[in-house]
Amino acid sequence: LVGFASSLIHTIFISYYVWLFLQVHKLEPQWFYFGEIIFMIWNCLNDPLFGFFLDYFQASRVKAIKYGGPAWSLAFLVVFMPIVFDDPSYIGLHFIFALCLYDGMLSYVQLAHSALLAEISKSTNERARMNSYNSIFCVIGSNSVFISHLFWNENNLFKFQFFVFFLTCFSAIAFILAGFFLQDYEKDCKILN
Repeated sequence: LVGFASSLIHTIFISYYVWLFLQVHKLEPQWFYFGEIIFMIWNCLNDPLFGFFLDYFQASRVKAIKYGGPAWSLAFLVVFMPIVFDDPSYIGLHFIFALCLYDGMLSYVQLAHSALLAEISKSTNERARMNSYNSIFCVIGSNSVFISHLFWNENNLFKFQFFVFFLTCFSAIAFILAGFFLQDYEKDCKILN
């Protein structure tokens, strides 16, 4: 379910965020470049930072998915929220904030998920089976991008934003359910170690 929820929102994000900000919200190029530079710096810092946090404090990877997943879904929603001011600075700051928030939550949840898949079983066959299921669910979730084209209209984003809201709710529920289902695996993992 984690792979499904992740790909459900991430394919939409990757497909639309640049077009949305540059073409629809008319983000000025200098704000776009500045935002991407800030994003690159943040991305370089947050991956090792969250990895260190999860390992050093022995944070529950399942809780990171169960609670961080819905937070990631909300960060996804922030990207596609209506922008109420036409001020270029406001649009630029919204772009930077939304991009960094989204990437931070993505990193936190994906690091926990990747580590959990490796730690959940000592059997390579079991790991391979879980990775296969994860890949299948990722493919199913990524089909959201094909459906999104039915709702996309850059002149009227209301239907698309409603679709994004639906995906946010659906992915948040999938992350929470994954957290509940993975609790038993995490207990078994502690017993094995």
